[in-house]
Amino acid sequence: MRLSTSNSYIKSILAVFIIIQIGCSQKRNDEWQLIFETDKNGKISHGSKDNLIELVRKGYPVRIGWESMGKTSVEHTIDVRFLTVANETEVFAMLEPFWAQRPNLKSDTLSIVPMANETHWILSTNGLRSSMMVNKVNDTVINYEPKLFGYPIKWFVKK
Repeated sequence: MRLSTSNSYIKSILAVFIIIQIGCSQKRNDEWQLIFETDKNGKISHGSKDNLIELVRKGYPVRIGWESMGKTSVEHTIDVRFLTVANETEVFAMLEPFWAQRPNLKSDTLSIVPMANETHWILSTNGLRSSMMVNKVNDTVINYEPKLFGYPIKWFVKK
């Protein structure tokens, strides 16, 4: 009788140990993953907009990237400041305001362009960009109509 109780106890301990081991060995992905992308014409080139909307609703951090290709190549990535899901079909991302940059692509320098304007953008999953410029010297705001951004837009999520 003692042996049966002891065996049962050992099996219970072993089962708990195995469950803990499996739980601890689950890989956690802390890397940014490309979830959605539009091409320069605003057409979907990667992923699912519905998947992005689902992840936004779950509160995952979002980052946006774009690159300009031509004679030179420049890539930008920025954390999203504010997200809006509109009519359950589009995601709009308000970016942190930024100052113009002028990278020297023949060396390893990057300088801030001495301008009075701070740039504010909203990029969207339909490939459009809304923008406004805030002139800090003249205390004025110029608002521009939304238009096609003209570059592929990549939407990254950190799960």
